Amino acid sequence: LKVHRKGEAIVSHVQQHFIPYGLLAVIAVSVVNPSLGLKLHALKVHRLSAPGIFLISGLLLKLEEVQQAVRSPLPLIVGYCVILFLLPLSAFSAIRWPYLPADLVYGIAVYLCMPTALSTGVQLCTRNGGNPALALLLTVGSNLAAILTIPVLATRLFGGVHLHLDAVALLQTLTKTILLPLLLGMGLKAKVRSVASFVKANAKGLSLLSGVLLVLVPLAELGVALSGNAPRPEPGHLAQLVALGLAFPALFLSCNTLLVRRLTAWKPQVMTDDVQRTLVIVCSLKTLPLAVMVMQKVQELLPSQALNAGIALLPCIAFHLLQVILVSVVASNWQSPEPATTVKE
Repeated sequence: LKVHRKGEAIVSHVQQHFIPYGLLAVIAVSVVNPSLGLKLHALKVHRLSAPGIFLISGLLLKLEEVQQAVRSPLPLIVGYCVILFLLPLSAFSAIRWPYLPADLVYGIAVYLCMPTALSTGVQLCTRNGGNPALALLLTVGSNLAAILTIPVLATRLFGGVHLHLDAVALLQTLTKTILLPLLLGMGLKAKVRSVASFVKANAKGLSLLSGVLLVLVPLAELGVALSGNAPRPEPGHLAQLVALGLAFPALFLSCNTLLVRRLTAWKPQVMTDDVQRTLVIVCSLKTLPLAVMVMQKVQELLPSQALNAGIALLPCIAFHLLQVILVSVVASNWQSPEPATTVKE
């Protein structure tokens, strides 16, 4: 009986901290055998991750939470300001880092300009007592607004470079990745009674599946980054990337936590516990796919500096993985004792 209870406790602990453990397992597997990630990347399996996560989000989402998030605009306004204007200012300090090659420094600076992650924040909020509806609105709104803010930031960062992002292409990507799967999940739950019953009975399993989809992306990315033909930084440079990749999200978490506490003292009726968690999680994350797009554009516009986008993307990948591990570890310690019954996405 004691062994059985201990086994149940271990399973419960792993489920509660599935994402950080899953990401650590991804790192171990990729270091030992990056071919698995390469195969996933070649098969484009990782591209199903974000649509799958938002399909599950639509199945778990409660419409009244979306309505409540819209009726209380303060968290949205604060979140957009932090994501789009305040935290990207960190790029201007990063680009002055003197101890790394220019390619790596440019990669760090570009990544710090990005809006919040497309699927990670929503998934972490779902599993850890946040408000998934608010997370969705912050994710979609900030990524759309980034079409306007990132070119301005890039112009300042890279000395007059006039960056142009394809707004139509980005909108199509967001529609296919987020909006359509989300609406499909919501529609199935609302119109098909058997689907609604299945979701109610299997909320924990769906949340776990969403976590599995999330870790597929870094597995594919690391497979490419650690393959034999990929450029690799020197050990000293790699150590700096790891240190900076943990320092910046730790700083973001600290600043966002302090800001949320001040707002809670001012508007406690609006800043409920789930809203506080959502703002801290979502505002502390950055998106990788848009960073890849911007890095490629910057390389085209800086031919005289011979920017190597392959090397410049390494800090983007490293920062992305490290931020998810750090934020997920922090968020999983907030989780309620019965996460499956409190999933509200």
